[in-house]
Amino acid sequence: MRFPETTLRSHADFKRWYAGIGQTIASNTHTLENVKMSVLGGGRYQVDIVGLWQAESKKGEYVVFKFRQQWTLVDGPGKQPLIQTYLVEAAN
Repeated sequence: MRFPETTLRSHADFKRWYAGIGQTIASNTHTLENVKMSVLGGGRYQVDIVGLWQAESKKGEYVVFKFRQQWTLVDGPGKQPLIQTYLVEAAN
């Protein structure tokens, strides 16, 4: 998973990143504005998401930004989708 602030390569990386978010953010919402899925072929798919993220920090500061996510999924066991890549771009 690649975020503007870091790239996560393992479950341990994700747990550390998520714990840090939990220490700084009191509440947040994601508003999805557009979701598009494309079949790439060979058991691969792409999902593009555009939305708005709003949060309040534990210090009472408000954070708002537009985001774009791009997920690449692959067929896993029993055709259950697995995330191959997950990219996030953000703009204030």
